[in-house]
Amino acid sequence: MTNNNDQFMEMPARLTAFLKRVTKLIMWFYFRLRIDILCWPGKHKTLKFAISMFPFVYRYKSSWFWNKLGGEDYRIKAAYSEQHVIARKLLKQALAQIKFTKLLEVGCGTGNNLVFFKSIYPDASLVGCDFSKEQIQTASQNSGIQFDVADARKLPYKNEEFDVVVTVGCLAHIPTQYINQCAGELQRVAKKYLFIFEEDRDFMHHSLYQITSRSGWHFYHDYVNLFKQCDLGYRNNDVVSMKTGLHTHIYYKKNNTVIEDSIGSIN
Repeated sequence: MTNNNDQFMEMPARLTAFLKRVTKLIMWFYFRLRIDILCWPGKHKTLKFAISMFPFVYRYKSSWFWNKLGGEDYRIKAAYSEQHVIARKLLKQALAQIKFTKLLEVGCGTGNNLVFFKSIYPDASLVGCDFSKEQIQTASQNSGIQFDVADARKLPYKNEEFDVVVTVGCLAHIPTQYINQCAGELQRVAKKYLFIFEEDRDFMHHSLYQITSRSGWHFYHDYVNLFKQCDLGYRNNDVVSMKTGLHTHIYYKKNNTVIEDSIGSIN
């Protein structure tokens, strides 16, 4: 029989276990609060916090979530954030090495990337699509570029319609159960190249990965294995911004030029 002294000795262990559980709970809330309070401006703090608390809402109707992010503050963030600026520089270097006449950006948001490239390639046919009606409505204010409301799981374009297909931080927001379907659509409409600019957990700071992977709307996919199902060549470019975790994945249809390793300098 356990005496009173034994019960007294067990109390510190029980208290320690309880404090550990409380600490984990506090950290769980901290990671979700931090990404909203520190990383996102304005009214979106409440929205993103709510989704991080109830991630099943995002998985059920993520288009609703991104329609809510169609405001001016999100457009400005997408245009001037360090990650998007770096992506545009990397993509500029990649496009400079190839010949193309028609380019599609999947998950174009408010169209900032395409506006940037229209100034460099005024004669190219640039098309952007996104399933957020609000963001496409904002993007359509830019003339000379075609913007379509479309779901990456079923793109409304012909096979090999575009010389180049691009995503910038788009696939990271697609739930795991849909990512294979989206990858198949991207390679289907691409005639020559796929340029995928996404965050890679292997190149991210551990703390940043812990924060974003717990957000409820951010997913990390194994892009190399993801596209093995496609008949594509692959150039794994490891020149990465360690601060943002942005990784350049370059895929090319056979008999097309292999992009050089020089891509990645962000001077």
